[in-house]
Amino acid sequence: GWYSDVYKNYEKTLTKARDTYKRLFHAEYGGDSHIGRHSEVPIDVYRKGTTTGGDEPINKIKSSSIANIGDWSESYIVDLFDWYLHLTENLDWFTGSAQWIFRDFTTPLRPENPIPYVNEKGLIDMNNNPKDAYYVFKSYWTTNPKFCYIESHTWLERYGAANAKKEVNVFSNCLEVELIINGVSQGRLTRDSKKFPAAGLSWQVNFVEGENQIQAIGYDGDKKVTEDNLKISYTTKKNDTPENFALSQSRMKDGNYLITAYAVDKNGKHCIDFNGRVYFTVLSGGKFLENLGTSFGSSVIEMANGKAQIIFKHFPFQKGVIEARNQDFKGAYITVEN
Repeated sequence: GWYSDVYKNYEKTLTKARDTYKRLFHAEYGGDSHIGRHSEVPIDVYRKGTTTGGDEPINKIKSSSIANIGDWSESYIVDLFDWYLHLTENLDWFTGSAQWIFRDFTTPLRPENPIPYVNEKGLIDMNNNPKDAYYVFKSYWTTNPKFCYIESHTWLERYGAANAKKEVNVFSNCLEVELIINGVSQGRLTRDSKKFPAAGLSWQVNFVEGENQIQAIGYDGDKKVTEDNLKISYTTKKNDTPENFALSQSRMKDGNYLITAYAVDKNGKHCIDFNGRVYFTVLSGGKFLENLGTSFGSSVIEMANGKAQIIFKHFPFQKGVIEARNQDFKGAYITVEN
């Protein structure tokens, strides 16, 4: 395993291991990611106090490694895997490695995790939904079918200054990809695994206030072979301190209800920088589909960019009442009726 040090020291660590051991296979690496949690600036991989020699300490409690202070964002783990793969795919002497692990799994040792008792190091969640990291590996290790994936389909609200350049990465196995923002081409780039991030398929763009349409088009020569589309909301107005939860409901195809809690400030603005824990409770008229180990199947869960969800099964002809609260906010309630 290798869960200490900063990821940009990976080549130095591998080289040291190669020079130390007769045979080398990197049998475990990875990191946790909480679906829907993103950051404009992922955790500073050069944060002071982290180890720099690449050795994983035996006593992790006393260690200030990135593994202990990570933000659990999909943004960070995508960068980590992307860095590792763009490096190892171009080291002619490197035997191979095994990422830990393909799918999230339950564990009795992690009650404090964002989804309690779930190890979230998987490339897919426990409901087999791919995380962003899945598409990083797919871009390096598949040739067909051709695909483009805009990072990220779970990052639909972004914040920044007016006219600030924002990074948009596209993970793809196409040789060339064109990015289009609000109908305007940002140029066509050529994929090169020696480049980081996203093997060179990375653009610095300007978003407008409000709704923005993003399109990525993959090419084989001059022939369009695939595309991906995404709509995001961009705001230049920073939210205030979160003060409450706002609840909403939507009817699902199977007849159940998806209950969504948003952390909001005193003006009702969504607090996309809030990742605190929320506790859902059914007070009457139904039950949660819970203990599933997924981002919408746990009644106790950390928010992802100020948002958390749970599925509610309503009992017919009864008044369903659901509460969301945490240690700092008063309870917020929503009613579900036929």
